[in-house]
Amino acid sequence: MPTKLDPELITAAIIGYEVEKTRIDGKIVELRAMLSFGAGETATPEAPTRKRSAATRRRMALAQKKRWAIKGTLPGRTCGR
Repeated sequence: MPTKLDPELITAAIIGYEVEKTRIDGKIVELRAMLSFGAGETATPEAPTRKRSAATRRRMALAQKKRWAIKGTLPGRTCGR
């Protein structure tokens, strides 16, 4: 036998289901955290490493060579080779 549902009853049902859904979502998050920590993984993924262009690597190498050249020309120091 069909019963007519009034808007107040439908609104109350929606609110109840949303509260229940929020509680269930919280439990799911807890369980996923337990899985990820148990498997030896971290909870947050690591940021990917940045790749440097060939020009940037060349500039870095030249700067390093310049620093070592300056360091090698300090008075009182001899080359260890």
